[in-house]
Amino acid sequence: MIKKIVELKVLENYRVFLKYDDDLEGEINLSHLLNKDEFSFIKNYDEFSKISIHPTSNDLYWKDTIADHLCKNALRKQIELRNLAKRLKLAVD
Repeated sequence: MIKKIVELKVLENYRVFLKYDDDLEGEINLSHLLNKDEFSFIKNYDEFSKISIHPTSNDLYWKDTIADHLCKNALRKQIELRNLAKRLKLAVD
């Protein structure tokens, strides 16, 4: 079963906190998007802060932009890996 994002919080420095419907949660750094042309609009942090959960796909997106959606499943895998690395006491950014 595909898990859904149920909570999104915009944090400082291009980071977001996500929580899924099975209680998996964590932070993701999205600053790497600043290097992609289709996301140039987020250099204005106020625009970045408008990120939201798409009502049908449940991916992250910016309304009224041509930017790609950020896949909820790929974001989930990143959180799972970061959480595992922390449990194993491995260095994570």
